Amino acid sequence: MSIGNFFKKLLAPDPLETDHGDNAAQRLEIPPTEVTANEILDALKENFLLSVKKLSTDYNFLYHTSYVIYVKASNYSEMSDSLPFIAGGAEKMLVELIRKRTEHDYPSYNPHSQYWQFQLVEIPEDAEFDGVTEHDMQKGALIQIQSSLFPPTEGEDSRSQTGGRIVTTVHGVNSLKAIRNCINPDILATIDLIEKDRIRLNLVLDKPQVQRVSHNTSAHPSTVRTQCPTPSPSTARIAHAHHATLEAQDGEFLEGAADRRIHTVAMTADEIHIVGRSSMPGYSGVQIVRVNSDRILTPHVKIRRNPTAGTFELAAIGPTRLNQRLLRPDPDTWTPLPKKSTFILDDEIQLCFQATAPSPVY
Repeated sequence: MSIGNFFKKLLAPDPLETDHGDNAAQRLEIPPTEVTANEILDALKENFLLSVKKLSTDYNFLYHTSYVIYVKASNYSEMSDSLPFIAGGAEKMLVELIRKRTEHDYPSYNPHSQYWQFQLVEIPEDAEFDGVTEHDMQKGALIQIQSSLFPPTEGEDSRSQTGGRIVTTVHGVNSLKAIRNCINPDILATIDLIEKDRIRLNLVLDKPQVQRVSHNTSAHPSTVRTQCPTPSPSTARIAHAHHATLEAQDGEFLEGAADRRIHTVAMTADEIHIVGRSSMPGYSGVQIVRVNSDRILTPHVKIRRNPTAGTFELAAIGPTRLNQRLLRPDPDTWTPLPKKSTFILDDEIQLCFQATAPSPVY
């Protein structure tokens, strides 16, 4: 090639030929060992329809609501990061299937469960599945679904359902905090992260209304690590007669005699005591909130509201940090509590406090 042709080729390269585009498309093909989110949704749909076929009758419409999704270790990390969005898509898909089936066949239908649950489990490389060959484990994509009629009963470790040689990855509270701080709060508000790879969504068949709860976007919740996230729709669904909400970011609350695990509590009295899990009933007129920990004192923190001024105060009995400031334990020392605050109990439980805006007076 002459020098002139060399520079001509360099400055004005030949247009891409047609087969170049085909090659590019081939390069974009997903390798056979990879798993896609759509494949997971397809597997969930197939499992759901099979459960309908096995459990439903002319008089009852039943299906599984708890799903454990097994993927190979090589696919686990990316799918784990995407699980909140996969779970959201699965909820929409399954609700559409239920509405379509019940609209005419079961006109008075009510769901048998209160929520969906989706859990992701990593399959160790040396694991074995019945019916899955060693070649499939090594060379192919693999999605295995285990499901049940109800999510595990509260207090039961869902990992006990996995059985066999399959091992669930265990995550501490720090990883849960990290994922809460990374996800767009508007997305996070629609899900309940029980732990990093276990997500719970309310089973609601009513079609969404046009009017939506507005969120205050003046300050992004992720700008400060310990700043409270925007209140979730589960908070918004709490009865209006409450003064504030408490959300457990690290840890969880216990509700009722069955110790149902929840993450958001409404402050309905003018005084609330945060106590440990083995607490006995409290004083009359004082609301008791139990934290699922034996390290939390009874009470550990007291919060009270001034009904006239609409302000809040906090008294620390056990080790407590309020908005990064260590408080001196003293049940008779009341510290002003900002209407949006974070406090950490015994360096273990992180709670977010959010005062409710007062209703307008007409």
